[in-house]
Amino acid sequence: MKSYSIFACFSLLIMVICFSCTYFDPKAAAGVDPHFYWIDSEGKIFRAPLDNPLDTQVVYDPGSSLIASCITVDPLGGYVYWAVDDMENYPIHRVRINGKDEEKLFDAGEYVKSIAIDPLTRTIYFATGFYIKKAPLNKEEEPKEFFFHSGANEISDIILDFNKGNVVFASDYTIYTGIDMKDGEEAYVENLTNYADKIIMDYFTESIFYMSIDTSCIVYKENLPPDGEFMSLHSSTYIMDFAVDTNDRFLYCAEQNTIYRIPLFGGTQEDVLDSVDITQFTIDFIK
Repeated sequence: MKSYSIFACFSLLIMVICFSCTYFDPKAAAGVDPHFYWIDSEGKIFRAPLDNPLDTQVVYDPGSSLIASCITVDPLGGYVYWAVDDMENYPIHRVRINGKDEEKLFDAGEYVKSIAIDPLTRTIYFATGFYIKKAPLNKEEEPKEFFFHSGANEISDIILDFNKGNVVFASDYTIYTGIDMKDGEEAYVENLTNYADKIIMDYFTESIFYMSIDTSCIVYKENLPPDGEFMSLHSSTYIMDFAVDTNDRFLYCAEQNTIYRIPLFGGTQEDVLDSVDITQFTIDFIK
């Protein structure tokens, strides 16, 4: 009887641990030495620490000019991922943040608008046209269709909501925030006043940001649907891309070959890097 009780307690402990680790916790992965990454017009990948942006390093040089359609960072695996617009195979590549072990994961077969990584399940999600596809990062399986968007316009961006275990994507003037990462079921829809080209989530406050190139503005929502309302956070002449530092609460914008930052919810704009050739950029929280 005693041995059975011990076995039952051990089994319960394992179940609790497995349940608590169902989804990646971005708060636990946040480091003390965040960097931002960007790709230039020739396909070179650069890296610089947020606290010393002038200490810029070349992570990867493809050796020949290429066009990257999107970039993302795996905060646990230590890889940078990007998709190549080669007008034929549209491959997705990755390289370690130290510049080693560059490799092609697979050919997407279509233009890739966005990439998102689930570090816990070691899964990559990517958007092509009206589809969201996913594949294991170990390259043992080819990408499979995960979700088909039946709307009138293609998907413009995807992110992962690790708090709720959902895939969030934008299409035209709508953000869809309830696509279950396991079965692809659709839950919430949020209508926007501007076209959403890129979306970012603040996992610490469960807030969401989106950028509209047409209106060159960044809009913020304090809570995910169905709560909260969107409000204009920043607008300028021509915002090419943006990222959010959720640790120190800064908004980073790329505009006219300059990266600058603004404290979230009020503050003075500060240039971070000048004369930067940038097409895509993102922020990670790993050393």
